[in-house]
Parts: sequence; structure tokens; C-alpha cells
Amino acid sequence: MLREERPGLQAERTLLAWDRTALAILANGALLLVSNVDRNDVLRITAAVVAVAVALLAAYLGRIRVQQIVDAARRHQVVNAGPAMTLLAGGVLLLGVLELATFLRY
Repeated sequence: MLREERPGLQAERTLLAWDRTALAILANGALLLVSNVDRNDVLRITAAVVAVAVALLAAYLGRIRVQQIVDAARRHQVVNAGPAMTLLAGGVLLLGVLELATFLRY
């Protein structure tokens, strides 16, 4: 297999990091739902839905990021982070505020 056909270890590590992030956020949302089984708390359900949305966003952005790295490597260029990190950070911040609000209520 030619070197140009393989994405390289950097792209693989990037994809694994984004997938771990998505999995951690998804697990967070699952814990919010499990803790809400006996209660009908709209705020916790909203936080869980936001967690699922942010996890899907992280998984999607990870795929885009890997493709950017592979394309830049083929052109021998350096790629910057772009808006993906800002977008994900905003989602995680929103999720954190929602979770803090759920815990402060009890």
C-alpha cells in the first residue's frame, strides 16, 4: 500500500480522540436519563437530549476533521483547528450549564 493512500497515525489518533469525546458525552446523557427514570424532570431530559446532540456533533466533526488532516497531508500543508473546536466547546458549555442547573435544583 502506498504511503499516500494511508491516512497516517495523526488522522487515526484524531479520530479516536473525537470518538472518545463523543462517547463520554453520550455516557453523560445516558446517566442523566437513568437518574431521571422515576422522576419526570424536564430539565434533566433536556440536558440528556442536548448531550446526545453534542455527542453526535462531536462524532460528525471528528470525521470532518480527519478528512481535513488527510487532505492537508496529501498537499503537504498544515491544517488549523477551524471552527470545529469552538462549536464543540459551545455545546459542551451549554451541556455543563444545563447539568449544573439540574443539580442545583435538588
